[in-house]
Amino acid sequence: MNVNYLWGNNHTTPITVTNFEQFLQNFVSRYDFDMWKNYIDWNLFIIAGGSVLSSLLSELPLRNGSDVDLFFLKGNSKLFKRAVVSLNLNLFILDVPLGMTHL
Repeated sequence: MNVNYLWGNNHTTPITVTNFEQFLQNFVSRYDFDMWKNYIDWNLFIIAGGSVLSSLLSELPLRNGSDVDLFFLKGNSKLFKRAVVSLNLNLFILDVPLGMTHL
């Protein structure tokens, strides 16, 4: 994969993590994953987007402007609504700030 293509005109190859443990450590420290990971049904959702990309980088750019994008894997709208309500309730109980703007 040509990493320079992902970074546009920046032709300096970024330093990336070398294993899953480093990726997970970055994801936990940058997105508080350890606080909310147990409240999502991972049979229904996946994480993608800028949060995954930034966690692959060994060094974060000056400003982390990405959020966590959750994608629902099923086509059942009632199941989706139940999963979101359950997640919101659990995060509310934990007093985790929630910036869900894409529902």
